[in-house]
Amino acid sequence: MPWVDAWFPAADTRRLAAPIVAALLIGAVLAVTIVLLGRGRGRHVVAPRRGHRRWRKASPGLLLVCGLLLAIWFPLWNPGSKLDDFVYAAGVVLTVLALPGVVAALSAWCGRILARWGYRRGHAGRLIAGRQLVSLSKASSHLALAMTLALLAGGQIQLWAGSMSPQYFQSVETLDRWGEKVAVLDHLDAAAAPEDLVALLPDGVDAFSAGFDFDEADAADSEPAPHIEAGCELLSSWGLDCTQQQVSATDLLTNVPVLGQVYELAGATDIEITPTSDTAQVMRGYETGSGVYLMSVNGADLDMRGIERMLHTHAPGVQVFCQPQEWITAGQVQYIRSRWTVTLGAVGLSVLAIVLGLALAHDSARAARNLAPVGALSGSVSCAASTARWRTGVIVLVSGLTATVLYLILPLGQARVAANNDSVLWRPSPAYTAACLAITVLVAAVASISAARATARATRRWHP
Repeated sequence: MPWVDAWFPAADTRRLAAPIVAALLIGAVLAVTIVLLGRGRGRHVVAPRRGHRRWRKASPGLLLVCGLLLAIWFPLWNPGSKLDDFVYAAGVVLTVLALPGVVAALSAWCGRILARWGYRRGHAGRLIAGRQLVSLSKASSHLALAMTLALLAGGQIQLWAGSMSPQYFQSVETLDRWGEKVAVLDHLDAAAAPEDLVALLPDGVDAFSAGFDFDEADAADSEPAPHIEAGCELLSSWGLDCTQQQVSATDLLTNVPVLGQVYELAGATDIEITPTSDTAQVMRGYETGSGVYLMSVNGADLDMRGIERMLHTHAPGVQVFCQPQEWITAGQVQYIRSRWTVTLGAVGLSVLAIVLGLALAHDSARAARNLAPVGALSGSVSCAASTARWRTGVIVLVSGLTATVLYLILPLGQARVAANNDSVLWRPSPAYTAACLAITVLVAAVASISAARATARATRRWHP
């Protein structure tokens, strides 16, 4: 699935298709059941005590500020701390605790704006819907909060799952920077005549060996010096003369950065260069413990697929791989799981959000039916229907946009620290962000239309 950068094994997908569909249906049924069991019996407004009114009003904002400070500011203030993940999780928990008050406050703020707009334009439906948003019923508040929590929870799962695969992301960056210009030949003992493989390589590809010159007599006094055996054409592409020489490892790796993938050169000070035209000698380096590598003479990427097919045909058992690609394979499991979170989570959250949106539409329609007698007696069906439509749409948009904004801003501190360390961890997924916005708009449209139609039918059926 290219749009979300995810892929699924065909056999496992076919095997798990039925359980996935069953899980979606069970989730929808559970959501409806929870809504039906938790639905309030109308408004039960209790005026708070005078001494506690200021605290009740300020506590959600205080929790939200504390949560954002812990999640964003602490990683920036103390980068590299072992407590970063724990403090970030604590900040997310405080933010979640503040959500009921935050969603209610945002809904009330939008309600005041909508009521003022309806009053100025003389639109009764907007005016009444705005007044109802200022004091939501318990059922509507719970449904709006549930939708916000669902979207935010899916985003946090994606962030945590993605943060568990640093090896993959670092390897992808390394592969993008170095390309597939150097490859390792392994298990050469599986080939009957390894030296014959060089003649089968594509044009512009040459082999070289890298190993250590280790003298046991001087082992206590010096470190093993790496040496390279390569053909003159390859040495010329590195800017070296075709002579026996010793070069500085720093200078060589500066001129040919892709040689940083050669394990034997790591931490070296000087490198012994031995030119050779005997490909058999290069291949025999494998028998003495040296690594055998393939490299493009003209600096282009290797045709890894073509080389793999050639080896599979003429020397089954011999393996060829690029180091970054090998690291990518090792870290790919966690990355695949993080992408599954985005795709499967988007599908599951879509079902859950639609169910919650329809339940919210039912609650809004029930509240708007109180206007059915007025609409029937005045001959205006649109008043109650407009009230239900605006009330439902605004609640869904506030819930979805609040969850999306929090998903984008909560990991800002962690993402900035990761970026300073040349990592791409803790970055919100553009695909998941787009999915949240699409779900929000879709559910708002469906729920608003459903609530308006249900209220309009109730108005037409009302008789004194």
